[in-house]
Amino acid sequence: MARSLEIIGWDDEARQLFSTSYDDQGRTLRFQCALDGHDWRIDGKGFRFRGAFGADWNNVTSTWELTSDGSLSPWMDIELTRAN
Repeated sequence: MARSLEIIGWDDEARQLFSTSYDDQGRTLRFQCALDGHDWRIDGKGFRFRGAFGADWNNVTSTWELTSDGSLSPWMDIELTRAN
């Protein structure tokens, strides 16, 4: 199991959100991100994330998918809740 840190930023030239993930295996992955209302999307080479924030913005329910042979397969479901 790899542990990772993801940093989200803004690319002013491209006018787009992005994230970069760094893991304990030495891999660095770059993703394009978008927030549309409460829907959060992250897309990268071989990965796709789709999530939805709750009405109060205190939780997100999401799914990561992996691409294999051009098709998407579920990888993991995630539910996060903001700590008080």
